[in-house]
Amino acid sequence: MSEALLLTKKLHYTFSMFAFRAAAAVWFVYACLTTINNFPTKKRRFYRKFTLIFTLWFFLNILCIVTTGWVDEYNRAKFSMAWELSMAFVAHFILVVMYNPNLDTSGR
Repeated sequence: MSEALLLTKKLHYTFSMFAFRAAAAVWFVYACLTTINNFPTKKRRFYRKFTLIFTLWFFLNILCIVTTGWVDEYNRAKFSMAWELSMAFVAHFILVVMYNPNLDTSGR
C-alpha cells in the first residue's frame, strides 16, 4: 500500500472519529439541558454536575484523538488504550461517587 493512500485512510479515520465524538458530546449536552429545563425537580443540582463533568469527559476523549497524532506509531496503540481505560475508570469512579446515598446532601 502506498504511503499517500495509507495517510489518506488514517486521516479519514481520525476525522470520522473526531466528528463522531464531537457530535456525541453536543447531543449529550443538548439532552442534559433539555432534561434540566423540562423537568424542574430537586435533581437539578445533580443534573448540572452530571452535565458539567461528563461534558468535560467527552472533550477529554476527543483530546485523545488529537494527541495521538503526536505519538510515534510504535507507542500509539499503547497510549490510546491507556487513555481510553483511564477515562473509563474516571467516569465509573465519578458515577459511583455521584450515586453514593451516603453523600446525599438533600436533607432527607
